[in-house]
Amino acid sequence: HNNTVNNWCPWIISNILHVAAVTVEDIYTLRKLVTKAMNALDNFSADYQPDGGCSEGPSYWGAAGASYFDCLELLYDMSGGAINVYDHPLVKNIFEYIVKVNIHEKRFINFADCPPQMIHDGAMIRRMGEKCGSESLIAFGDTMARLANIRSGLGAHSHAYRLLRSLMTEPPASGESRAQRNVWFPDLKVMVWRADENPAKGLFAAFKGGNNAEHHNHNDVGNVIIYHNGNPVLIDTGAGEYTKKTFSSRRYELWFMQSNYHNLPAFGGISQCEGKQYASSGEIYSSENGSAQMELAGAYPTEAALTSFVRSVNPQKDGSVMITDAVEMTRDQEVDFRYMTCAEPHLLGEGKLALAEGRIMEYDPRLTCEIEAFAVNDPGMERNWKTDTLWRIHFKAFFTKEQFVFTVK
Repeated sequence: HNNTVNNWCPWIISNILHVAAVTVEDIYTLRKLVTKAMNALDNFSADYQPDGGCSEGPSYWGAAGASYFDCLELLYDMSGGAINVYDHPLVKNIFEYIVKVNIHEKRFINFADCPPQMIHDGAMIRRMGEKCGSESLIAFGDTMARLANIRSGLGAHSHAYRLLRSLMTEPPASGESRAQRNVWFPDLKVMVWRADENPAKGLFAAFKGGNNAEHHNHNDVGNVIIYHNGNPVLIDTGAGEYTKKTFSSRRYELWFMQSNYHNLPAFGGISQCEGKQYASSGEIYSSENGSAQMELAGAYPTEAALTSFVRSVNPQKDGSVMITDAVEMTRDQEVDFRYMTCAEPHLLGEGKLALAEGRIMEYDPRLTCEIEAFAVNDPGMERNWKTDTLWRIHFKAFFTKEQFVFTVK
């Protein structure tokens, strides 16, 4: 029916394969079942882009890419190693996605429906690394296992085979993982940059393109987040508590699904719309300095009167991050550039703002800065950020064509 395949496919099949491996004695029935399962898994992997990026976000990767690994482990074990696709580049990319989108320890890039902190099964991630030959996954798996307050596997109650395999995986020795400084997902259209390969040091930035019909979508094309020493400075709030409304036609009535509450501007009061046609374009990435730029006008409806909105995120040699927004419209109107924080910001004088972690944001003094505190009114959001209040920074100006620079240092 031309439906895209999501985490339900490998998640359910992993449990079916486990039950079959334990209970089905007739080899003919088992072969038929395994063949059908492998066909479904082929549909799942065919829907994945070559870069291995998970549009469902790093929390749902635990039931998407990770469940795919559960299936591959089961098929490998059931066939005595005859069914083995671990050397395929896509398989390695699907697995390594999770270490590439880690910020530091429990903190992950939380685009889509994703909390800002989580722990994945470290023993499983270590086995991924061993199977596909990835030192970064092995080290990251050991880090995840050490951070867990329970033995690896015990949290995998809905992934039975993973639970059993992880309980049989020896706890790791001590060691420290190193992070890749520059990452670009050309298909997912996500940039990741950090000032230092030690994830606990320096500034970190992530910048996303894509479209507004991704799995677990938020209207967030062009969103950028910044952390320092592994802690939040400019945030993606993530999703709140799941309710009936979250997965209904009224999803985008929820404030945290709207571009109004991401690090994105509104043009004449007009924000982004949901739908695959609302997308970024013209993405350019530089592996030399880790910078990226993209055209974001296509993420907004025609009422926004945009001719062009190019955002670029440029890491600087001094370890700061420069966000440049070049806007051209067909009429003169107010533009409101917004940034979200989980700690109260303070004005320091013309063109300077104090943010969390002792960071400073420098901005064009032609912009009028307003700081808005608002009650989140959502128990999930309060748990995730450990506060009942978040802050939204507004930078406003009237113009038709202009360029503004925001620098975090």
